[in-house]
Amino acid sequence: MPRSSLPQVLFGLVSIAIGLFFCLWLWQGYQKVKVTRAWPSVSAVLEKAEVARYTQHQTPSPKFQVDLLYSYEWEGKVFTSSQSRMRPLRSMTLQKAENLVKELKSLRPFRAYVNPADPSQAILKHDTKAALYTIWFPGLLVVGGIGILLGAFRK
Repeated sequence: MPRSSLPQVLFGLVSIAIGLFFCLWLWQGYQKVKVTRAWPSVSAVLEKAEVARYTQHQTPSPKFQVDLLYSYEWEGKVFTSSQSRMRPLRSMTLQKAENLVKELKSLRPFRAYVNPADPSQAILKHDTKAALYTIWFPGLLVVGGIGILLGAFRK
């Protein structure tokens, strides 16, 4: 490998490293979402669902979230949860938060998905699998980095 190829090799290695980092990060996010899809669903009772305003640092416009509380029974014990999804639903507009409250109050039957390994953890909705669908983008960095390395070593 000639000395003039060193920048090309470094650029290829950096591209591969960045691509692999984001591929692994997205894969890990998908795995967290995938696990909840195996959780059994149980009947739940909605105790509270209301819009709450919260302040986020250095944000001029108000943001909203849904304060939620529901109870469910798992193996004879009653649990409560305030999680609608694995990731918190914040930074909503007032309209989105009000629509979610309406949707939650209209759900019949009201179901929750319970983590059998930790029954105190439950969710109402599964998160999206978008992390898996977008993993191709950082994968392009990996493939491109490999191509750059191959080009550098062929010189």
